[in-house]
Amino acid sequence: MNLRSNRPGFILMFTMMILAAGVVLVGAVALRVHNAIKEYRFLIARERSKIAALGGVELARTRLTHIDDKKKDEEARVWLLAHNDIWQTIPLPDAEENARDRIDMRIALEDGKIDLNAFFDPKKKVFVFGKTEEPNPFWDAVSRWVATSSPAVGEGEFFGFLKAALKERKEPLIDFTEIFSAPEFNKTYVSLFPTPPRDKEGQDAIIVSGLADLFVFAPFFDEKQCMQPPFLSNALVNVLELKPLPQEKDQREQWAKEFVKKKLAQDVQWPTAWDQLLASTYGKKYQELTAKYSQITSLFCSAARESMVSVISYGFVGGVTQGVYAVLRPYQSKDKMTAYVVTRLYWI
Repeated sequence: MNLRSNRPGFILMFTMMILAAGVVLVGAVALRVHNAIKEYRFLIARERSKIAALGGVELARTRLTHIDDKKKDEEARVWLLAHNDIWQTIPLPDAEENARDRIDMRIALEDGKIDLNAFFDPKKKVFVFGKTEEPNPFWDAVSRWVATSSPAVGEGEFFGFLKAALKERKEPLIDFTEIFSAPEFNKTYVSLFPTPPRDKEGQDAIIVSGLADLFVFAPFFDEKQCMQPPFLSNALVNVLELKPLPQEKDQREQWAKEFVKKKLAQDVQWPTAWDQLLASTYGKKYQELTAKYSQITSLFCSAARESMVSVISYGFVGGVTQGVYAVLRPYQSKDKMTAYVVTRLYWI
């Protein structure tokens, strides 16, 4: 009698247990599906951001390619000077749905940066950065700049790390990043690649710099390492205490047009040409510059040439960021065109 009277309650409890187990099972499945969808969306966004970053490099290659004739060469030179070391933002096609989806890219002329191989003595097979017993104002200034872009590096430490890293090396660098195989650079974090400037409310744009702003990553082995003063990067302008070039688009383009009109000689002599062509731009005469930074002025190219170009490109898609740093080398094709080929690629 008691068993019969308790049976309906037992069935109810059993039913509730099954329902509870079902709820737990459905919840677990739903959670796994939700996580799988999030992971799937992330993977899709990551691949799309990679494609967007590479698209920035391809856009740069397309824009740099030009026909080799006088007019086209001048147009290409104006465009390069107007866009050298300036960030550009390109909205992606679906930017109306997601305004953050974009490509941030920057083109920089490598002949406006420091090539460490320029300090390699092929006869002695050592890197020479100046006399050990004398102060070195240029490398001291470089160390101060690195300390501002990489706060983990103490002021004045970078030059010491660099000398120690190259002390035993008997051949030029193939890639700038080889210096980081030295134990000296394992002690601290050094920023390699810059990130695009971002405006904060009520503040100026924040620019995060990296060593790629200042140094050549892939040396140009079949030509003498030298620098072209009109191409100086913003970082090197800062190190040399020069007045920065106009950063606003229209002003920079106007400066580039006026400079190209001056018809830079093929065998330019910078000790005299600097004061005529660049003293007003950089706010310093050649004699004043070379008195303090002769290690750099001694590297100025005596002949104009096509510069290697670096492109840093970030793809922002669906909240995922992927960056790439590419080094492009110019070459003359058979159909009388100057094109650029990727010689080095670094994923960021």
